[in-house]
Amino acid sequence: MASLRHFTLLASVLAAVLCGRRVHRRLAGPCFCGPHSGLAKLRRGVDNLLDSRGPRAVVPIAEKESRPFSLLRQIDGKTKWIVTFGQTGALIARRDLVSPFMIIGAILAAFLTSAIKRVINQQRPEGALFTDPGMPSSHALVATFLAVAWTLHLGVNVLTCILLVAAMSISVLRVVCGHHTIAQILVGAALGCAMARSWMHLFTTCVWPCKGVQTTIAVYTIYFAGSIAFVALQLFKRKIGPGVKK
Repeated sequence: MASLRHFTLLASVLAAVLCGRRVHRRLAGPCFCGPHSGLAKLRRGVDNLLDSRGPRAVVPIAEKESRPFSLLRQIDGKTKWIVTFGQTGALIARRDLVSPFMIIGAILAAFLTSAIKRVINQQRPEGALFTDPGMPSSHALVATFLAVAWTLHLGVNVLTCILLVAAMSISVLRVVCGHHTIAQILVGAALGCAMARSWMHLFTTCVWPCKGVQTTIAVYTIYFAGSIAFVALQLFKRKIGPGVKK
């Protein structure tokens, strides 16, 4: 059964990547990516909806960025830290074994995504602020990973539905801000869902049956070490500035 689950996970990962590449080719045409595409209209519509002064002339971002769209960019830039502090708050409030285990899984998923990006080496959409590969979206993958992991642990309720909607919103925001294509966030979300299911299965079959003082110390030690490494990497990326990696 274990080998079957591993084979199923590997097959789902490969299928998601191949499907994403095929969808990316379909979405790369002017119908989806041109100035008159649905995405461009959505972006202009968001500007007009949030701006009380009404519709304005479309101005290239390089020349002038509208205030509402600038606000969306600021929110998008803080989503990674919002997720980090939210998960840390859950750990402090619950003080259990599953919370740090989820964070460890999210950190591993983030590092694994960076490796997958280098292997696939698919460019981000034209005009993106960052030059590293964009397939799959790490934001969509990690946000979906945590939302699905909590849903599997707590079941479907109001809180987990909010988490799922928040993960979806983070993914959509990456497209609206021009950091990823639709295919890149779809593949990221699919991989995040598959990884969360496998990671929580590992928790219920291997970690939880061995719960005790030694297991708790081991999990929290790995959690602290991984968190320090993750925060240090994010601060290093911020120090060297945009255009290198994200």
